Amino acid sequence: MLGTKGKALLLSLALLLAAGCAAKPTETVDMSTRLADSGIAEKKTTYQTVTVEKQDMVRTLNMTGDVTYRLVRPVRTGNNQLILKEILVERNQEVKTGDPVVVLQGIGSASDIRQRELEIQAQRANLEERLAWYEEQIEKIRDQAAYTKVRREIRDKQAESMEIDRDLYVLQTESRLQTLETTLEEMKAAAGEIVLTAPVDGFVRSVNSRYKTGEVIPAGTELCSINGADSILLMGTSASGCYVFGRELSVTVGRGDKAKQVTGTIVSSPEVVPYRYRGSNIFVRVDPSALTGKNTQSAMEVNCLMLRDALVIPKTAISSEEGVYYVTILEGDTPKKRPVLRGPATGTMVVILQGLKEGDQVVVSSYNT
Repeated sequence: MLGTKGKALLLSLALLLAAGCAAKPTETVDMSTRLADSGIAEKKTTYQTVTVEKQDMVRTLNMTGDVTYRLVRPVRTGNNQLILKEILVERNQEVKTGDPVVVLQGIGSASDIRQRELEIQAQRANLEERLAWYEEQIEKIRDQAAYTKVRREIRDKQAESMEIDRDLYVLQTESRLQTLETTLEEMKAAAGEIVLTAPVDGFVRSVNSRYKTGEVIPAGTELCSINGADSILLMGTSASGCYVFGRELSVTVGRGDKAKQVTGTIVSSPEVVPYRYRGSNIFVRVDPSALTGKNTQSAMEVNCLMLRDALVIPKTAISSEEGVYYVTILEGDTPKKRPVLRGPATGTMVVILQGLKEGDQVVVSSYNT
């Protein structure tokens, strides 16, 4: 049985519980509504995306350039003064390798040439005689009787020493003869008529008109120069990244009324370059007869297929961190970074080789509202 105090305590608890059950529920307030009511808008990010699709990677080249020649061979006099007899070619004339282009006359001495020839003959005769003597001595040594191992070793060492002396003598004599023969050729060049020939197939680029027939020309003077038959137009570095070696295209050469269309062939691009054309530019071979001078202007346009059915996205969609390229894609409303392997680019677009598939939504820009 509860006492009076216990009953009073139970009554108080019952009243408190009844009062709590009758209280009003806590009100839930929407934050966006509260922010709007307070004049502060909720922050929201909007993403602009592109859908990854397959397409051909094509680059359009529009280039201008001056006529240039990567293969120019000068025709010069040698190491001696010579007399000009005749220049046989004119500017823009076609020549073949070995065709005579310049005739010169030496100013050397015929008696000096004869003396040098006799000196060389004497050296040759002495060399043959000396070699015969060495062979005879070596044979005698090897024919010596040797009845003990020690005697045979001594004999072999003597023969080996004689062979070394012979070889050294031959080397020294041949070196002297080579020097004498080189001097003889120079003396002949300084005395007789000399015909200089075209070093390559091509067209005469320039002719030195400074010297007249009968004048003495200093050593090393350039008398004319030959452009290789594969004279080419230097276009521009804007071709970098295009695999266009061997492509034929239409080239406009000249300006105004003198402009004409010729067919050219791309002989060099930075990625596919024959040895002689190495460099950062693109070169186009045309008919040399179309090249009227060094300042001739040229222009061309060509579409170059770089990759077929490639995944192509805007360059602005790619970022990099510590040398790793990545893009941001949307999965639902959630942006996620994804590393990618990029390929060649053209204009504002770039090829993605790995990391994306068709249908991916790639973020190209974003802004907050």
